[in-house]
Amino acid sequence: MAQIDNIGSIRIMQKIGLEFERFDIDKSCGRKIVVYSKHYRLISLRIRHKIGTMDLEQAVTLFRPVGQKEWELIQASGCKQFPPRLSFQPIFYPVLNEEYASQIARDWNTKDPQSGFVGYITRFKVKASFISKYPVKIVGGRQHQEYWIPAEELDEFNQNIVGTIDVIKEFRAPGNG
Repeated sequence: MAQIDNIGSIRIMQKIGLEFERFDIDKSCGRKIVVYSKHYRLISLRIRHKIGTMDLEQAVTLFRPVGQKEWELIQASGCKQFPPRLSFQPIFYPVLNEEYASQIARDWNTKDPQSGFVGYITRFKVKASFISKYPVKIVGGRQHQEYWIPAEELDEFNQNIVGTIDVIKEFRAPGNG
């Protein structure tokens, strides 16, 4: 289910293959919600039978701008997890689109000595069943969409990463490489 006014949650529901079922009221808080359900087609059952044990869990592609030190820590993990947050960083925020990640990496990381004056855009996938429990936050314009993962939940987040964390773009300050 998703709140009616939460476009991000509704998009996730549709992206993971859920279909609109009905409007309803969340009895715990009185909010209007949209209820989604999964309708399997015969063809998908045949495909599942043919591939046997393959994991068909849906995954959501996310992005995260990182500086030099954070990228080195990601590499040290075999590109499988993000490093723990520092004491002054209570929230881990992956973003929903490459454009927003580029904006941060280019306009923020390349001017930051703590980032080594370099910004990398990482792309990775997270199990939809895990990330769907977090609401999408819009922190500026419509393209500024991100999740706020409390630092104490980062280990669980890392356990739900599907595949590897890959760098897809790199930005450097002028005269820095």
